[in-house]
Amino acid sequence: MGTVKENDSAKEKKGDKNKSVLLKIDDLVLGYHDIPILKNISLEIQEGVCICILGPNGTGKTTLLKGLLGLNVPMRGKITWYCDNKPVKPQIGYVPQKEYLDPAYPLTVYEVVLMGTYRGNALSPFISHSQKETALKALEEVSMKDLSSMLFSKCSGGQRQRTLIARALATKPKILVLDEFTMGIDISAQKQLTELLTHLNEKHNISVILVTQDVKAVPGIVKEVLWVHGGSVEHGSVEELLSEEYIDKIYGRE
Repeated sequence: MGTVKENDSAKEKKGDKNKSVLLKIDDLVLGYHDIPILKNISLEIQEGVCICILGPNGTGKTTLLKGLLGLNVPMRGKITWYCDNKPVKPQIGYVPQKEYLDPAYPLTVYEVVLMGTYRGNALSPFISHSQKETALKALEEVSMKDLSSMLFSKCSGGQRQRTLIARALATKPKILVLDEFTMGIDISAQKQLTELLTHLNEKHNISVILVTQDVKAVPGIVKEVLWVHGGSVEHGSVEELLSEEYIDKIYGRE
């Protein structure tokens, strides 16, 4: 098991005074049942980033993701999120790899997005005007407002993904995390999704973290990569870590 590495371009970003720090990871060890999966991770990411967590199946991507989401307590080290360079509990909008909604409850697109507004009052029968407005605004943001009354179960793969992004946006996040974001959607829908994520990242300054095992699925808006392999995480630019030479090295094709 190895140690995290940061290439020169990643290190240079630490000196960018125009942006604040989003995330710091210090000497992190993550695993399960006292067995480490990822070791000695230390890195820094700045706000406004669009970054991809990449790596083959079984290398620890999910372990790292759970750590970032606060679902996996570190065995050692720290994960610290920041806002305006101050440590905070982050507001993360999470879009899961798969979403199972019981077909016995025929939820509409609007009702699925409304879930993102519930927070502490999920069991309350009262839905405020503010919650409704938030859900409708999120639907409009992803170009799904006209389909708000459509059953979620009847949506195409791309429509489902946009609905789930709207649900995440309804939480008013600073960070958007999408797990296997291209799974089950066609090329046309992937292009629309990339355009949407670009809009959210550039116009609303939402930091975007994408998780995938498919190198070819990494969209052009991604600027940095976290490669998870061999018990380590390597942080660097797309130019270096998605180069043919580096990919051949990762997959042992040298």
